[in-house]
Amino acid sequence: MAYFLKRMLSAVATIFFVSLFLFFMLQVVPGDPVLSRIGLDEMEQNPQLVAKLREEFEVDQPLWVRYTNWLRRLSRGDLGNSFQYANFTVNELIQQRITTTLILTTASLIMVVMLGIPLGIYLAKKEGTLWGDGLNAFSQIGLALPNFWLAIIALWLFGAVLGWFPIRGRIDLNNLALTIRSLVLPVTTLSVGGIASVARYLKTSLIEEQNKDYVMVAKSKGLLDHEVTRRHVFRNSLIPVTTVIGLLFIALMTGSIIIENVFSLSGIGNLLIASINSSDYPVIQGIVLYYSVIVVMTTFVLDLIYVAIDPRIKLGQEGVR
Repeated sequence: MAYFLKRMLSAVATIFFVSLFLFFMLQVVPGDPVLSRIGLDEMEQNPQLVAKLREEFEVDQPLWVRYTNWLRRLSRGDLGNSFQYANFTVNELIQQRITTTLILTTASLIMVVMLGIPLGIYLAKKEGTLWGDGLNAFSQIGLALPNFWLAIIALWLFGAVLGWFPIRGRIDLNNLALTIRSLVLPVTTLSVGGIASVARYLKTSLIEEQNKDYVMVAKSKGLLDHEVTRRHVFRNSLIPVTTVIGLLFIALMTGSIIIENVFSLSGIGNLLIASINSSDYPVIQGIVLYYSVIVVMTTFVLDLIYVAIDPRIKLGQEGVR
């Protein structure tokens, strides 16, 4: 219980300092939300409207007043109103788009786990063979290639040239065929690096475990190779791989920002880029804070998973990172 509370307090403190840093950093970024909303001509011709918008956006208030007001709203779960999207709150904009981002990220994570783990086991078995060396080289290429470059090439080849998949994707749960066709390329390009990472980490971990003394002792007691692997080696190899998978979930969430824009998917990553271009500070703050909470909570959950995988990690001790 003490371990749980300590981790929870650490997570809350981290999120608070992130919000503090995020707010004040955005205040020094060049850009005028009023200019983005109404344009230069309107600003010059209608000073009354400019004054009204500056008051509405609170940009005429001192910095500490704006931060205090933002924290007060944040404590109620209110991320404020958008500067650019009139009559919409930040919460409403995120809720409209979060489904697309979660579907893209979850599908990519499932693909990473379902392909990366079997590939890692296979690479460990084929270590030192010609076929194994070839797969190792292929996985290294998967790690080296940027997913946005793969996305652009895939969109050009399979979307524009061959026409197999839509150039502008759309996630519609009432149209599963369109949703699946829209997700194939984004999920594949977003997952390539993760599959390669999981496979290589698991392969390395399995080989290290197989060379430890307890494996030789287990085999000397008459256990077959596959029994030793299933009962001991694979389980002990999961701890470093769990770390990688957890970090990959974070990488997939942040990587989806670029992928959503390449494939024109209406997720929160797409919204973030549009908000940066229009100096929509409340939306930027809300989305970045959302990503920060995801990162912190993923780390928190990973610490608890370590304990479930390896009972030797005591709840009263520091989790392995």
